[in-house]
Amino acid sequence: MAVKDYDFNDPEAQFDWGERLHYYYYLGKILLRKFWWILLLTTSAGVLFQGYKAMNTESTFTSSAKLMLSGFVANPVNVSGIQEQFGYWFGNQRIILESPDVRRAAQERVRAFHPNLEVTGVSVSARQIPETAVIQINAQGDSREFTQAYLNALIEEYMNIRQQMKGETSERALLAIAERLDALEDQIQRQEAAVVDFRKDNNLIFIQEQGDSAGSNLARLKNRRAEIRTQIRLLETIGLDADFQTPEIIGIETIMQDSAAEQNYQQSRRRLDQLRAEREEFSIYLKDRHPRMIQLNEEISRTRNLLTIYRGQALEQVSERKVQLQGQLDNLDIIISEQEVVALENSRLSAEFERLNANLTRSRNLYENLLRSIQNLETGQQIDPEIVTILERASYPFEIKESISRRITEGFFAGFIGGAALIVGLGFLDSRVLSADDLKRRFDIQVLGTIPYEKSIGKKEDGLLHAKDKRHLFAEACRTLRSSIFFMGTDENRPRTILITSSVPGEGKSTVAANLSVAVSLTSARTILVDCDLRRGHLSKLFNVANEPGLAELLQQGRRLETIIQQTEYENLDLISVGNYPERPGELLLSYRMEEIIEELKNQYDYVILDSAPLLATDDTTGFSVKVDTTLFVVRASSTQSRQVKTAVDRLRMRGATMGGFILNCVDTKGTDYYYYKKYNEYYTYSPR
Repeated sequence: MAVKDYDFNDPEAQFDWGERLHYYYYLGKILLRKFWWILLLTTSAGVLFQGYKAMNTESTFTSSAKLMLSGFVANPVNVSGIQEQFGYWFGNQRIILESPDVRRAAQERVRAFHPNLEVTGVSVSARQIPETAVIQINAQGDSREFTQAYLNALIEEYMNIRQQMKGETSERALLAIAERLDALEDQIQRQEAAVVDFRKDNNLIFIQEQGDSAGSNLARLKNRRAEIRTQIRLLETIGLDADFQTPEIIGIETIMQDSAAEQNYQQSRRRLDQLRAEREEFSIYLKDRHPRMIQLNEEISRTRNLLTIYRGQALEQVSERKVQLQGQLDNLDIIISEQEVVALENSRLSAEFERLNANLTRSRNLYENLLRSIQNLETGQQIDPEIVTILERASYPFEIKESISRRITEGFFAGFIGGAALIVGLGFLDSRVLSADDLKRRFDIQVLGTIPYEKSIGKKEDGLLHAKDKRHLFAEACRTLRSSIFFMGTDENRPRTILITSSVPGEGKSTVAANLSVAVSLTSARTILVDCDLRRGHLSKLFNVANEPGLAELLQQGRRLETIIQQTEYENLDLISVGNYPERPGELLLSYRMEEIIEELKNQYDYVILDSAPLLATDDTTGFSVKVDTTLFVVRASSTQSRQVKTAVDRLRMRGATMGGFILNCVDTKGTDYYYYKKYNEYYTYSPR
């Protein structure tokens, strides 16, 4: 019932959990009210079916036996890389016991040893008893003797299959090991031949000694190369423009050691220092022009020039030394490269020989392990005991009686669940309008009012609204609808001629039109209600007035308007009944006379309300819907299908009618539209003292 269109996640319609639960409760109640017979039918069918099965099911007999694990599970020889672990052992045995091959062999065994027993169906199940190493096997069948014999035969066949599997496993293991041994023998022979060939082609002792000497020579040569590079960097730090007091002089002195130039340089340095000291001493009491001071300055100048000459000689020696060291460095690089090639080749040959020896050793070790595995398998076939023993053979079968009450209960719940699922599925396919929110989500037309359904209406003679009506909720709904019409548009274009229609018969449009007219007249507005349903109009019965003459006579016989207008018991409310049903109602409503009548009524009354025929039942209404100011569309809650409303609204829009809005009729007061009415019910029923 439109569940799929109800989107609670819509940001424009946020509900709390209470409203959601109330909506689903209301929806379920409507579904149950409509499809209760489906639930009754499915539950009855389930109960009858299970009851019939229980009454026609023969007695069954159950026998049990037990097997015990009395050893280790894991196989000591792991040939294929897979061992049967203890955690999976019980599950594997259960699968073997319940396998078709074992059961077929057990059945043939019973036929061979007990040919006089009638073969019947037997179901077998195995389980591990908790916290034990015991497997309990249960067999259930229709015959007491056959069930017991079958279970014993099943145990025997199970033990035979275990022995057969153990033998086949050992044979397969031996065969696999033997094939692997043959392959290893060929591999070991090829590896031994490769080692011998390597020894023939290479002198291992010479290679080892040459590798050791090459390593030490490389270390020594690289150290010498590092020393030469250090000396070259030291010589490069000596500048050509260094002063006598700068650190470059120290480098020059280092280069000139153990030579005559070095001795002359040192003597000149000492002489220069001595002359500078004398000049400082004489400068205390002698002037710069004194012959002694002049003589000292000249000697200092000559000594400095001499040091410059010695320095130039030292720089020449530095350049020559750098060239000599660079030549030694280039020669060392060539020698080191040659030695590295020799060392790498020796290392490669040594590594190749070690690899051949390692492969040969691994193959021999694997060969020995496989030989020991064969010995273990052959020994195990002779002394390996069976780890599974028969703890208890098949017990004497006891009879199981079918529980009729349990069967009936299962059938009831199965039928109930199936019926509920079917009702929910039908609910998703049903598109009936449930509430005003549902109507607004489906169509882009406003909802002017919701008229509740109250059982008290049916108890009254006419069901019309009264000034002091005790149906508070119903009265307030009619007033709300009246207010919605009063505030439609502005004063200049407020609708005064209002057409009431619906999609199909039985939606309560005539009752809505009558009560709306009463509600409007109670505001002292002069109102007239016109019954335009020329096929089945019955407003005269609601107001307890004569049906003839009416609108039909006014259109056919040309009577005067004032002769057919009838006064009702309500002040300011008049009525034009339908009259005698004509033969061509559609043509009469489309005539110019109908337009003239509407204009005359509009001049005499404040509001003209016209009740018309349903849109989908006839085409009468769509023809003259354009002659009025607005059209109000009545939808019966929980009854009208949304596709019916859509078809009718499309017809009105296609003819150019003005849609004023929807009126949702017969709304359940326990539904979502009147969810809060119970909270404020005392406000309506309160009367002052």
